[in-house]
Parts: sequence; C-alpha cells; structure tokens
Amino acid sequence: MNYFVKISAYALLLGALSCSSDDTEMEGPMPVANFTYEISEENDGTVTFTSSSENKVTSVWDFGDGSDISQEDHPIHTYLETGTYEVSLTAIGETSSDIMVKQVDVVIEEDNGGFGDNLVTSGDMTDETAWTLRQVWADEGNEILHEFIDETFVFDIPEGNEYSSSFFYQKVSGLEAGKTYQFNAHVKSSGTSSVWFEVHFGNEDPESGAYEGGARVYMSSFGGEGSTCSVDAFDGDINAISQNGCANPDESEKLINADGTFTLTAEELTEDGSIYLVFKVGSGWGTVNFGDEGIALDEVSIKEVLD
Repeated sequence: MNYFVKISAYALLLGALSCSSDDTEMEGPMPVANFTYEISEENDGTVTFTSSSENKVTSVWDFGDGSDISQEDHPIHTYLETGTYEVSLTAIGETSSDIMVKQVDVVIEEDNGGFGDNLVTSGDMTDETAWTLRQVWADEGNEILHEFIDETFVFDIPEGNEYSSSFFYQKVSGLEAGKTYQFNAHVKSSGTSSVWFEVHFGNEDPESGAYEGGARVYMSSFGGEGSTCSVDAFDGDINAISQNGCANPDESEKLINADGTFTLTAEELTEDGSIYLVFKVGSGWGTVNFGDEGIALDEVSIKEVLD
C-alpha cells in the first residue's frame, strides 16, 4: 500500500501547490472510494471493475498482482494465475483521498477444462437468429409447436398428431479434418413415444432436401421412424441418455462415440471446414407423444479435445 500513499500524498501536494497566490485554503468535498467487480463466467482470469466512488477527481487502481496501475474509472483486468488478490482503489479528490481495498478470488481453468472454445453459436439458445427451423413435412392438419421458450428450444406436437419431420440446425465453422471433437447437449422430456430425435453432422445445406447425405452421425433416437418405441422421462446429457433410448441404427452409420467424441475426414466437411449440425426430429404413427411440455434442447456444444 506504500505506493498508493505516495500517490495520494503527491496528489495532495499538487492540490496545495494549486492554491491561489494569497494562500487562501482550498476546500472541496471529501472523496469516498468504493467499487464492485464481476469475474468472467469463462474463468479465464478476466475481472471487470466498476468504480462507484464519490467526489473524486482521479481513480487509481492497484490490482494486487504487480501489474501497472490504472487510472480508468471502470477498468478490465486479466490475471494470469489463480489466486486471491488484494485490489485497492484510491479515489483522489481536490484536497484529499480515500482508499477502498477488497480481496478478489480468481480461479483460472487451464485450457478450458481440456477443451477448446465452443464452436456452436448460441448453444445456450439465447440468440434465436443463430438457428434455423425447417418443417420438412407434416401430416395434414398437424399442429406443430416447435419454438424457443425461456432460452431453450422446445420440440412439441400435441398428442394425436402423426407423421412429421423437422430440421433444427446451424452451420458450424472452424473444424479441421483429423482432429477430435466432442459433441454434447442437454435434453429434457417427461417421456416420449413414437418419436425420433437424431443428430446429424453433414456437409450439405439442409435446405437442399431430405437430409440423408454427408457424414451421418446418429444419436440413439427416442423412438424411430415408424416405431412405437417409448422412453421414460429424461433430463441430462444427450450422450448418456442416448445409450438408454430405443434401438440404435446400424453401427456403421453411427460415427460418434458413446462420450460424444468424433473425428471427421476432409470429405465429410464443407470446403470451408464447416459442418451442418442438424437435429432431425419427427413422429411416426401410433401414440405420438413428445412429453407433457415437449422435448427441450439447450447447452449444445462442439469443442475440440485438446492434447
């Protein structure tokens, strides 16, 4: 804290020197230092500081890690190591100063937990424009209720409606042939019957037709086309849930491991190193049921598995 004492003393000295020539005592309101901070949800060491000081002329920050001071009112600072840092803000007024000190606990997740950044845009379903819904076909008179609800995407068709198929998708960029990636998503329903829920990675735009080309990657569908299979309530990791669903397609078509990891060839990617991530959801015949509140999808991710 000595460095700040020197700064404050220097500021007081400047204030004294700036007095009028008749040595009239300069008066001003007393500064009060205060601040809040917000640690990045990414746990990458980034902390945003916000000053709420009163009656200050200058703010001086010491971030407690030996880095240079900052005179910004609301600085953003990135720490390089996990630790507890004593952060001080000196609010310098016209004739005096005040200091507020807080301890900031910073936890840095190295290598993002062994994975790269999420390549899926708005996997948390907060940006509806990142996704496209295409109703491929539906039985005449069907009521289709697929929509965004409370930052999830919900697939729903009221019981009694049969024969439908829809694509919910986006183009995912930044993949490289030969690298290993992990797919994951959170799915939830009170139970389904006569419904299929598939995941495809393809190199053709789903607008081109019935999505059968490219690298077909199946998760176990909750049901199956024309199937009367039923599945109890589920809520969690799609990779784990899919292992307990209805019968898988032929294993030669399933290009994804039980933990969601997969590797694609150059031929299975688009020319710009992308894939179309397509959720193919529909219903056959029998007692069609998407659950009391439909099948909810969120937390969709595709991340590179780091060495």
